Amino acid sequence: MLLQPALILLILPQSVFAAFNYNDRACWRRNCVVRRDTGTFCFEPQVSSLQQECANTFLSNLLQVHLKSAVGPSIVYYDEEAHMLGAATWSIPHDMTSSAFVCMTGQLQVDGRSQYQTVCREARGDDDMAIPAAHTRECVSDERPQHAGDGCFSLGKPPSSKDDDKEWYEQPALAGPFWLLGALVTLEKICIWAGSAARAVVALLPGFMDLLTAIFGLLILRWHLVIARLLVQQPAAIV
Repeated sequence: MLLQPALILLILPQSVFAAFNYNDRACWRRNCVVRRDTGTFCFEPQVSSLQQECANTFLSNLLQVHLKSAVGPSIVYYDEEAHMLGAATWSIPHDMTSSAFVCMTGQLQVDGRSQYQTVCREARGDDDMAIPAAHTRECVSDERPQHAGDGCFSLGKPPSSKDDDKEWYEQPALAGPFWLLGALVTLEKICIWAGSAARAVVALLPGFMDLLTAIFGLLILRWHLVIARLLVQQPAAIV
């Protein structure tokens, strides 16, 4: 069973706390590990100088372990099974027979917005940030970490999506109910209009029937006149 990271740091003897103690600032292609005034070592990346593709399966998985850690600091050393070995000041033993890996998460500002960069790579030794060979196996992610426990940066509010920018009544979860409500209101308006039209027709019906009766009477009268004219003209045709 793995020990909790805080307990590991307490168990490790102070004499081995030396991984980044040799320099207050160590950089590789403008990506630096810096000792701040609080004594904490923090990773300060530059987005333009980090590669974005990862072809190493282990390092890709290790990135996710580091980013999803709920208790770990921003700089952590791991073993070959992705178990935590220590934080930034953990020293790599000279007689270590297996490989050690280090993951570093930092924050930077891009166009006024906070972004994050996490680098996972094979650790070649203590204070190896400026050594080119230490960066031959390296993978990078710009995913937002879930935890920031050493004061190197603050996570703040997660970036909003397009749905988050919408009004509360425009959210997808409410779109269906509001659409149904709109349809019911429209149907109610149609029913009200139909009822009004029906009442108007009923109100006009007596006058309409009188008009039909008058028209029918005129048609009958005209027909009688036509028949009478034919009867008057019939004898002259016989003679």
